[in-house]
Amino acid sequence: MASPNMSMRHWNVFDPVPEDLVGKYDYVHTRLLVLVVGESKDPGPIIRNLFKLLKPGGWLQWDELDTVNMSIQKVDPALETPALEELRKWSWADGRLDWTVKLPEFMEKEGFTEVKGDLFGDPPALARAFTEQHLLTAEEFTEGLIKLGKREVGEKYFGLVHKAHQEAIEGAALCVPRIVCVGRKPL
Repeated sequence: MASPNMSMRHWNVFDPVPEDLVGKYDYVHTRLLVLVVGESKDPGPIIRNLFKLLKPGGWLQWDELDTVNMSIQKVDPALETPALEELRKWSWADGRLDWTVKLPEFMEKEGFTEVKGDLFGDPPALARAFTEQHLLTAEEFTEGLIKLGKREVGEKYFGLVHKAHQEAIEGAALCVPRIVCVGRKPL
């Protein structure tokens, strides 16, 4: 599905930047690469490649999940939410994803200037919708675990997602803020 002013191509963000793309763009936007960075906890290689895509003076915007500041919001503080709490802990991943809130530091380290990071939480009017999205994502992960042969773990989390959905119906929300980080390639 191409148009006169658009084309698509495949490029692995860890591979060297193709020569015809070096210094080509005024603006690059990326988001939700938290699982791509993975266990390394170091987005530096990705940032270096995105830096190469930019013209001098160009801007990078990276939007990412903030699993550090996740919370459970409730319409009634007495509401019990053990399933949502366990999913929150699972999503936090024992701190392996904490690098996301340090994106501004990583971008400055890789040479970006005018770096700014802003945190955005879930507005109350959208908390339920975002919770449903998070639960669908968790369900997708559990299906992936089962496909990888981790049936017992997958079934455990699938049951947890089902219970968390019921807690959401009763008035609880799993709120996962986002960080939006921008930086400029020096002139």
